[in-house]
Amino acid sequence: MILYLMKPARLITFLFVSGQAFSQTGIVLNTVPFDTNDSSVHIHEVIDVRADKILGYKENKNRTKDTLILYGGASSAIKQFMNTSFSPAPWKKPICINVKVLEVDQAQTSITELTSRVYMELTFLEKQEQGFKVLYNIRHHDDQAFPLSGRAESFETHEKRIRAGLEYCMRNFIHAKENGFQPLPIDSLGGNKENASIPDNPKLRRWFNLLTIKKIRSRYNQGWTVSYIGFADDNKDFISPFVISYGQSKVRSGTIPDKYSAINTYALSTGFNGLLKIASGVYANIGLEIPVGIEALEDKQSRKTNNFLIGINTRQGIRIISLRDFGVVIGATFFQQIQTSKINKANLGFELELGINF
Repeated sequence: MILYLMKPARLITFLFVSGQAFSQTGIVLNTVPFDTNDSSVHIHEVIDVRADKILGYKENKNRTKDTLILYGGASSAIKQFMNTSFSPAPWKKPICINVKVLEVDQAQTSITELTSRVYMELTFLEKQEQGFKVLYNIRHHDDQAFPLSGRAESFETHEKRIRAGLEYCMRNFIHAKENGFQPLPIDSLGGNKENASIPDNPKLRRWFNLLTIKKIRSRYNQGWTVSYIGFADDNKDFISPFVISYGQSKVRSGTIPDKYSAINTYALSTGFNGLLKIASGVYANIGLEIPVGIEALEDKQSRKTNNFLIGINTRQGIRIISLRDFGVVIGATFFQQIQTSKINKANLGFELELGINF
C-alpha cells in the first residue's frame, strides 16, 4: 500500500512493504530549481556507486525501524532534481556525478535535543570520448537541532536537507570550475574548509541514558547511591557526562564512636564524572563530585542532632555499558572522600555498580 502525504514545499511518500520483517519509507526529492548563473554544463548522468543504497533508518514509537530510501532510486531522483536547474542542451558540457555516500541520520545528542544530519560525498566527472575525467570531489554534512519532542518534524525535514546539500555541492563545483579547479581559499563558500575538516563518514554522537545503583563499602561507612548519567558517546574525545546522584549511608557498627548509637548520612551530589572509551562499551571512569547533604547523629540517650555535610569525592574505576537500545551497566570504582563530617573527615572505599541503559 502506498500512502501520499502532501506538506508545504515537500512531498514524502511512504512505502509499506507487506510482512513483519521490514518496511521501507521512500522520500521523494522535490524538483525545485536553484540559480547558479552558469549555463555551460548539464548533468549527463548520476551514478549511485554506494554498495548499500539506503539512506538510513527511521525509528518508530514502538522502537521498530523503517529503512529510508530515495523514492525512484538516488540516481534518478538526483538527476531529475539537477535537470531543473541544468537542463540538457547540445552546446553544454556533459557532467557526471558519482554518489559515493548519501546518508541521513537522526539521534538524541544531548539531554534536551536531538540532531538530524545529512551527509554526502560526491565526485564530479567530465564525460569525454575516452571515458570520464575526475574534476572535483566534495564532502558535506548539514546538521539541524530539534527538541526531543520534535522527532516527527525532524524526519519531515530530511528531504529539504538533502536538496540543500546537493545544491551546496553543486554551487561549490561551479565555483571551483570558474577558478580552474585550483585549491579554493579556506573561507570561499565554506567548501574546502568543510572538506578539510570532515572525517570520512562522520557519525552523530549518540546520547545514552543510564540509571544505576551502587553498593558502597568504605573504611567507616556502608550504603548505596542511585545515579542518573547522561552522555553522548565518543570514540576519540574524553566524555563529560551529566550526572546527578542521591545516596544514603550509615557508619558501620564497629567504627561508631562510643557516645553515638547511630550515624547516617543523606547526600545529593553532582559534578564531573568523565569517561574515556577503551573499547566498544568499555570505559575508564574518572570522577570528581561534590556531595551536599545532612549527617544525622543519634547518641546513646536517643538525642538526635544534624550536621550540614559538604565534601569532595574523587573516583577511579571502570564501567561496562551495553550500547544497545536497552542494556545492562556494570562497574567497579575506588573512591576517596573529604567531608565536613563530625566523625570521619576523610574516607576511602569501594563501589560496585549495576544499572540499565535506556
